[in-house]
Amino acid sequence: MAKWSIASYNRFLGRSMTRYGLERKQAAQMYREMRGKLGKPAFRADIKNHPRIAKKASERALAKVHPPRKIIGGGPGKPPEIELPEEFEELEDFDQEAESSEEGGMYE
Repeated sequence: MAKWSIASYNRFLGRSMTRYGLERKQAAQMYREMRGKLGKPAFRADIKNHPRIAKKASERALAKVHPPRKIIGGGPGKPPEIELPEEFEELEDFDQEAESSEEGGMYE
C-alpha cells in the first residue's frame, strides 16, 4: 500500500473537485466519508477503484447545505432590544445619586 501524505490528500481533493464538480469544502467532506467507509486513508485512485462509494459520498457532500444562521434581533445593523429587570433600574438611580453627591462635595 502507498504511504499517505498531505500531497495524497490534496490530489484526492483535486480529482474529486474536477470529476464531480465539488467545491473544496465539499471535496473534504467526501474525503471524510470515503475514509470512514474504506476504513483507511483515501487516495486519488480510490475514486476510480470504488466508484459506487465515491459517487454516494459525492452526492452526500453536495447535499450537505448548511442553513443560514439566525440573526438575533431586528436584523443587520440593529442591536437586539434587551429588557432590564427592575433591580437594574434601582442600581441606575443609585449611581445617579452617587454622582450628584460627589459634585457638591466638601472639598470644593
